[in-house]
Amino acid sequence: MIRSTCLSIFALFLGAAISGCGGGDGVQAPNTGAIRVTTSTTGASLDADGYTCRMDGGAHSQAMGINDSHTFRDVTTGEHSVELAGVENNCTVSGDNPRTVAILLAGQTVTANFNVTCAAMTGSLAVTIVTDGDTLDLDGYTVTVDGTQSQAADIIDIVTFTDLPQGVHSIELSGLAKNCTLVGANPRNVSITTGQMAESTFDVSCDAALFDRITFNSSRMGSQDIFVMMPDGSDVTQITSYALDEETAQVSPDGTRIVFTSNWDGNDEIYVVNADGSDPVNLTNSASMDSRAVWSPDGSKIAFHSDRDGNQEIYVMNSDGSAPTRLTQNDADDGSPTWSADGNEIAFASDRDGPNQIYVMRSSDGGNVRRLTNGPDNDGIPSWSPDGTKIAFFRNFGGNFDVFTINADGSNEQRLTDDPAFDGIINWSPDGTRIAFCSERDGDFEIYVMNADGSGQTRLTHNVGHDSWPRWTPAR
Repeated sequence: MIRSTCLSIFALFLGAAISGCGGGDGVQAPNTGAIRVTTSTTGASLDADGYTCRMDGGAHSQAMGINDSHTFRDVTTGEHSVELAGVENNCTVSGDNPRTVAILLAGQTVTANFNVTCAAMTGSLAVTIVTDGDTLDLDGYTVTVDGTQSQAADIIDIVTFTDLPQGVHSIELSGLAKNCTLVGANPRNVSITTGQMAESTFDVSCDAALFDRITFNSSRMGSQDIFVMMPDGSDVTQITSYALDEETAQVSPDGTRIVFTSNWDGNDEIYVVNADGSDPVNLTNSASMDSRAVWSPDGSKIAFHSDRDGNQEIYVMNSDGSAPTRLTQNDADDGSPTWSADGNEIAFASDRDGPNQIYVMRSSDGGNVRRLTNGPDNDGIPSWSPDGTKIAFFRNFGGNFDVFTINADGSNEQRLTDDPAFDGIINWSPDGTRIAFCSERDGDFEIYVMNADGSGQTRLTHNVGHDSWPRWTPAR
C-alpha cells in the first residue's frame, strides 16, 4: 500500500515536470531556444501604429510598438528568418530586413535588434500669383498656410513653402485692394505628398479705381465736369467731359465707380460711371429732381434726396438703382444725406422745425429721428466723420457761411472757419485728420483743406472756373 502511494506521487511529480518543460516561461523544450526581437525608432513622423515582426516568412508573427521587445520561445535550433514588416515609406531599417539568426544550442536565446530611422514626411508648396487689370495693387499680398506661416508676395510672383507635413493644408491670399477680386476659392485646400512639390495659382483681377485722392466739380472746361487730384492739389485729371453738367460726385468704397448728379435728360438724375468716366448708367430715371447721392459704407446702397413725391425727401436705393425707398415722411424739405461710419444712421438737413437744422435717423427705416443743432441760423450739407464721432456742416449767418463740427450726440459744437466769404460743402479725409471744403474767400470758388480742428487752411485749386463739391476717395 505504501509502495503504491509513493509511485502515484512520483508519477504526478514527473507529469508536472514534463508539462512545465513544454511551454512554461523561462524553460525550453529539448532542442529549442528563443529569439528576442527589439525595435528602436528615432527621427520624425514616427510610425505611430507600430510594426509586425514575422518569423520564418510569417509562420509566427507578433505586433510590436516602435520601441518594443518580444521573445519568441520554443524555437527549434538552427537558422531562422526574422523580418520587421509594416514600416512606413519614410522610415528605414538599419541592416538586413529580413535577416537570418541562428540558435546553435538548445536553451540558447539570440537577439535580433531592429533600429529604425524615420525622416519627416514633408513636401513643398509653390504658390503662383498672377494679377491683371487696371489700378493694380502695387503693395502686393500675403500668402498664408494653415493660418500660421506667411510670406509677402508681389502682384506677379511665386512663393515657396517647404517642410510641410504630408496631408491637407489651407492656403489663403490676403491684402487685396478693394478694387481687386480673386478667381476661385480663398482660402483653399491643397494636398501635400511626401517628397513632392504641390502647386496652386491665385488669379487676381483689378478694376480701374481711384484711391487716396480728392474728386471735385469744376467748370474750368465750360460745363461742370468731374475732376480728381492728389490731396496736395497736384496731378489734376479730368474724369468726365460730357456736354452737360456732372455734379456732386462721390467715388464708391471700392474705388471703382463714381455716383453723381446730371441733367442729361432734362432734369437732375443720379448716374454712375466707371472710375475712368466710362459707361454711364442712369439709376433713377424719373421725371423729378434726384440729387446729392452718397454711397453707404459697404457700397451696397445709395442715399439721395428727391422731390418725386411732392417735396424734397430722403430716399435709399440699391447700388444698381433698384428698390428706392423713402425714409423721411415730412411736409418740410429734407436733404443732403450722409451715412454714419457703420451704415446704421443717416444725418441730413431739414427745415421741419423752422430754420434748416441737422438731424439723424435710422438708415433702415427712417425711424428714431433726433435733432442735433438748435440754432436760429440755417445749417446744411452735413458730413459724418470716418470714426463716427463727429459731423461737420456749414452754417449760414445771414449770408455768411462757415464750417462747424458737432459731436454725433449733439454736444460740443465747434466753429472751424471764420471768414466773410462762403466756406462750406465739407468732406472728411478717410483717416479723419483733415477736412476738404470749398470757399470763395479768394474771389471765386476753390477747393481748400484744413486740419480737423480748423487749423492749417490751405488752398488746393487755382483756376478761374467754379471748383466745388470736394470729396475724398477711399484709401487704398
